[in-house]
Order: sequence, then structure tokens, then C-alpha cells
Amino acid sequence: MREKRVYAVFGLVCAVFGTTFLAIRIGLSSGAPPFLFAGLRFSAAGAILAAALLAAGRASLAGLAALAPRAALLSLPYVVLNFGATFWAEQHIGSATAAQIDAVGPIASALLSALFLGKRLGPGHGLGVAAGFVGVWLIVGGSAAPEAGAASPELRLAASIAMLVGAVGFAGSSILYKRLFDDSADPFAVNALNMLFGGAGLLALAAAAGQRAFPLEAGTLLPLAYLVVMGSLVGHSANLWLVREAGPLFASSWSYVSPIIATGVGAIALGEATGPRSLAGAALTLAGVYAIGRAERGGGAGGRRRAAKAA
Repeated sequence: MREKRVYAVFGLVCAVFGTTFLAIRIGLSSGAPPFLFAGLRFSAAGAILAAALLAAGRASLAGLAALAPRAALLSLPYVVLNFGATFWAEQHIGSATAAQIDAVGPIASALLSALFLGKRLGPGHGLGVAAGFVGVWLIVGGSAAPEAGAASPELRLAASIAMLVGAVGFAGSSILYKRLFDDSADPFAVNALNMLFGGAGLLALAAAAGQRAFPLEAGTLLPLAYLVVMGSLVGHSANLWLVREAGPLFASSWSYVSPIIATGVGAIALGEATGPRSLAGAALTLAGVYAIGRAERGGGAGGRRRAAKAA
């Protein structure tokens, strides 16, 4: 039962995060300033979630205050670095490409888990990382649609590097979460504070960049609403739960599946074409996720610890 729940939450995270790249792209294309767009998203989501937890009696002001210093630290790589980079980069590269670059997440998580959590990586982990990486490479090569044609090669390169840095920051935040919080910490309370602090940081960046006006039109407000509700309230709460229950390496493997979803919704919403290479990449990517999941269940310190908990 627990394993089914883990995979159900994993599927939810993949579906949500695979579509948020498109929502970001639509909002930016409609004139939303990137840092202000991101800051409003996380500030609103954090305030809503914190209020809901307090109203339901699931959290208290004293409990939130106790979590606040650690959540503020977590928000720096999780929200400010990762999403500041993502929202800025998607001005210059396509949503599918942004999702595809995020596939470095499990690779970074594997290395960081080995360095900072003492995790032993087995052949299954290596096979999964390699399969996922090659699968995403095939997806990128199979895309026939031009990306952000108005952007210069220099801007597209800078945006790709920014996405890469943000993806590593997100992977690092999963490791940091495991170091800062034990299993007794409510991931929803942590996420509420993480988003509040991260949103404040992004709004500070927006102010420094002179981004003070947000266009009030359907092309910006609808993507913002989707990102607040699905991307932040649902997606990031579910992701932190997944980090706690299944470990950062398996949790981060959503970034192998999200390029498949992002490519699909991009084809539907933006007319981006896909070919046989993209389909082959999708199959290989899913095989990589399965290999990582099997390795997490079957061996290593994390696998033995979860087996003991289940027993």
C-alpha cells in the first residue's frame, strides 16, 4: 500500500511539474515580468497554505516559528535560485527545452546524496541515471520546433546555463531538506514557509530589477492561478512529501518524466512537433525512472531503512 502511494504521488508530481513549464512560458509571453511573476506565485501560495494549515489546526504559530529559520535556508536553493533562474530563462528558451535541461536533477541528486548523505550508489542507480540522460538527449534531438526564435544564440546559451544552475540548486535543496528536517516535520508546513520566504526573496529581486507592474489580463492571471494552486500548493507539497518518504534521488527523477509531458503539452498548446526520436527518448526515460525506483527499493542504506520502517 505504501509503495502504491509513493508511485501515485510521484505520478502527480510528474504531471504537475511537466505542465508548469508551459504555464510559465505563456505568462511570460503575455508580458509578466519574470521575477515579479515568480514572487507573486510563491508568496500567494505560501500565504494560502499557511492560512489553511492554521485554520485546520494542523499547524500552530509556535510550530511554524520553530520551523521558520530552517525553512528560510531551504528556500534559497529551492525557490529563489531555482525558480529565479527558471522564470528568467524561459524568456529566451522554450518550455520543453527548460524541462529537458531539468533532467540533470537526478544526476546531481545522486552525486550530492553520495557526498552529503553517505548514500551508496549501486549499478541500478547508474543505469537509471544513464538511461534517463540519454532519453532526454533523444527528446531534445527529436524536437522539430524552433525555440524562442527571437532570442540570440548568446541569450539562449545564457538561459540554458541559468536553467542548469537552477536544476542543480533544486537537487541540492532536496539534500538540504533531508539534513534540516526529520520525519516528524510536516512537509506541508515546511512548504508553506519555504514558499513564503522564497516568494519574499523573489519579490526583492523583482524590486531590484525594477519589475513593479504586473499586467492584469487573462494571459498572465490564468497561468499565475495555475502555478499557485497546482504548481506550488499541490506540486511542491507533494514533492517534499516524496523526498521524505522515498528519498531525494527517487523524488528528483520526476525531471526525467517532465520533459515528456512538457513536450506533449507544448505540441498541443503551441504546435511543437515531435518525431520518432522523441518517442524513443520517452521510452528510455521511463525505463530510467523504473531502474532508479528498483534500485531504491532493493538496496543501499536508504532502501534498508525504508524496508525497516515498512515492517
